[in-house]
Amino acid sequence: MKFKIKFMSILAPLLALSAPATADDVLLTSKSGGLTVSGTLLAFDGDTYQVETDLGRITISDSDLTCQGRGCPSPKDRLDVFSLISTDRITRETLLAFLDAYAKDNQKLFTKKGPFSNPTSVELSHRTEGLESIVSFKSDVINLGFSANETGTPIGFDAVQIISSSSALKGRIDTETLRRIWDGSISSWNELGGADQPIRLILPIFAGDLFSTFARFDADLSAENVSPNVEYFLSPEAIIQAVSQSPDTIGLIYESQSSELTVALDLGCSITSAPSDFAIQSLEYPLSYQISMNSDNAFAPRTAKELQAYAQTLNAQTIFTKAGLIPLVGQQIESSYKGKRFADAIAAADKDVGLKALQSFAEFANTATRLATTLYFTPDGRELDDMSFKTLPALIAHLKLPEYSGRTILAVGFSDSQGGANANQTVSLSRARNIQSALGQEGVSVDAIGFGEVAPIGCNTSDYGRMKNRRVKIWVRD
Repeated sequence: MKFKIKFMSILAPLLALSAPATADDVLLTSKSGGLTVSGTLLAFDGDTYQVETDLGRITISDSDLTCQGRGCPSPKDRLDVFSLISTDRITRETLLAFLDAYAKDNQKLFTKKGPFSNPTSVELSHRTEGLESIVSFKSDVINLGFSANETGTPIGFDAVQIISSSSALKGRIDTETLRRIWDGSISSWNELGGADQPIRLILPIFAGDLFSTFARFDADLSAENVSPNVEYFLSPEAIIQAVSQSPDTIGLIYESQSSELTVALDLGCSITSAPSDFAIQSLEYPLSYQISMNSDNAFAPRTAKELQAYAQTLNAQTIFTKAGLIPLVGQQIESSYKGKRFADAIAAADKDVGLKALQSFAEFANTATRLATTLYFTPDGRELDDMSFKTLPALIAHLKLPEYSGRTILAVGFSDSQGGANANQTVSLSRARNIQSALGQEGVSVDAIGFGEVAPIGCNTSDYGRMKNRRVKIWVRD
């Protein structure tokens, strides 16, 4: 997820039975009596048995089984054990607060004891009676990590920020210029109307997530294409200091809050984008990325699964927000950003978008409040992309809060500009109705509206821009 990788361990074996697993025989019988399996128990994660039988190794769910034999796991003796891998924003202190909140909310015991001489590690385990510290483990480890990708359980958002004090940029940079500085084909400020000085490009030393974030935005902004003359600094503070003291420098840092050094992205079509809580949560800022909690094993312990689900709760989201992440849902449009979006909508309107359509959208937007949550669709435009689909549970929980009682919730659909204006309006309404149906099935009443290709947030001349414009936004009206 971040440039400083820290390994924080929640140590506890996936299975710690009183005798070696290979010597433990079990007889598993379905409660209905229709299924019987016997053999040697290899592993049990709280939900699933792995058993070596005469017919080979099988995996079977615990949902409808009884277990007999000396190999049957005892909840009292079993440790749900896994290793939690974290990064700069999710510090040891954040993990302790997260686990403490989980324990309290689930009426479990959480005690902080044991050796904590290494400040980058936390040694914890889970028993039936609660969470408590241990000092060693002897069995397989299930990794449960926080990372910047689109798999696992989303817990929040962060962003890469471009910073510079050079007057030549005038506070913004277009994709082509960024690409040429990135690969070294623009190496002097005089090529951009500035002084005759070389351009210094500084990246964080652990830049893997930065590279993947840039590559999602533009395939040419990849690790393979970055200039060999790029400099790498260890901390964001060092990069900020270098940029503030040297007007010949451009730096990239992991940061969500903009400053006087922030350089906005010029996306073309008169659309610019800079990081803010709203722009990052809505993924309208192109260098935003989702932080996920992932397990690298299909048979993660029950506690690991519970923690992943708990990471989306209000209490957990508050903890991650204090650590510097932008939460999954809840941001409302800022007045200054609202004015900018109107200006972008007018400036970037396609020729097929008439004044009446713009006026209709402006009239609607002046009577409703937009939440940052934006749901994006696959390239064919028919289904939610994976990232948006996994955000739905957090959105649904948020919309069930008392503050939305009695208010009208609206799913508002948009499209790219491919095809005619009337067809795009129909497509956008269809997308909104899909979200209306999905939320309605979970008890959230929603109205659906479609505005077609009005108010693009990306340039329709690029694949990336069109993908951003295929979306459904959530609005509320009193």
